[in-house]
Amino acid sequence: MNGLKYVRPGHGFEPNFPLFAKRDVNGEKEDEIYTFFKSRCPTPDGFINDLSNIRWSPVRNNDINWNFEKVLIDHRGQPKARYTAPYTPADILDDIKGLMTICQKERKGK
Repeated sequence: MNGLKYVRPGHGFEPNFPLFAKRDVNGEKEDEIYTFFKSRCPTPDGFINDLSNIRWSPVRNNDINWNFEKVLIDHRGQPKARYTAPYTPADILDDIKGLMTICQKERKGK
């Protein structure tokens, strides 16, 4: 928490939303939510660039490659797309808007 309050973004920032604890995203102890995400959305690049960074076991072909990979989840909680670390939210804005449109259409139909 101090990292948020004093470092990033700093200036006494205190979140008013739940924070997650650190989770394993790959390997034998990976959290089940990441197993679910990875089962629905394959590795975006199809490979892991730098094998020297692998510090988990077992290694699987759909493992998360690096920090800040993103998974886009729809309004029903289903993973729809996965993006590598260099992608920013602005880069995936069209995909986000597409899912928002689908959600709005479904809500109007009820």
